[in-house]
Amino acid sequence: MKLKSNIVLTLVFLTLMTACGGGGISKEVLTGSKWKIDVAALETEVDALLEKVEDEEAKTQFETMKPMMKGMLEAVVIEFKEDGTLAAEGLPGGQDEAGPKWSLDGSTLALEMDEGKINFEAAGSAESMTLKLTKEELKRSAEASGDPMPEDMEKSLEGIDAITITLKPAE
Repeated sequence: MKLKSNIVLTLVFLTLMTACGGGGISKEVLTGSKWKIDVAALETEVDALLEKVEDEEAKTQFETMKPMMKGMLEAVVIEFKEDGTLAAEGLPGGQDEAGPKWSLDGSTLALEMDEGKINFEAAGSAESMTLKLTKEELKRSAEASGDPMPEDMEKSLEGIDAITITLKPAE
């Protein structure tokens, strides 16, 4: 269950990074609102990425999971707190009490969890934020955590360079 929560949180974080675009983002924008994943934009992004995936079995598995993931992601609300912690409501299995830490250095938004640190390219404004996670960063963070990306997962990501997630202010 913790792995599923971490995957959802990573997708949420990616969505946030995508909404930011290429010009970076300010701490004031991050902390000025609670954020929700733009699930429709993410679905469009994922569909475009799936067209690049050559592994038909991986495509089929992901297509089967999409409705469940969509429902989970629609429920998540993220808050970047002033103290550098990240709160996420609506995660499957809840969130660890301590929660992940976040930091911003230019256009790099870092999320630090028990399993390690992952960096996103962030851009956007108070109306929309984007988070971009590259395959190389995903692979690097998995290796740094001592849990390298499984070969079948790496194979299923062939042809995909990055995923972008868009965040919108929660209403």
